[in-house]
Amino acid sequence: MIIGIALTVIGVLIWKKKILFLLHPYHTQAVEQINKKAYAIKVGQGIVIIGKGTFLTGLLYLWLERGWVWYLFIVCFIVGIFVLIRATLRYNGKVI
Repeated sequence: MIIGIALTVIGVLIWKKKILFLLHPYHTQAVEQINKKAYAIKVGQGIVIIGKGTFLTGLLYLWLERGWVWYLFIVCFIVGIFVLIRATLRYNGKVI
């Protein structure tokens, strides 16, 4: 749950405050200056999705103690990674 909170906070800082130095410089160096705001929004949203999924999975697992809550994590992780990859391909041109 702590990792989920940390990821959510980092994602919100990137998304709302446009603090891109929280990302590795390699990922932002090819992004044009006019696109950095849009890139920050999409990357922040992707990280928030992963963070919220991690937090909710931990919380529900503590409360319900059921194995099916891990499907929530899997769905949020896949959606978050999809948003991150899509933003990186759109604004950076490459993932690696």
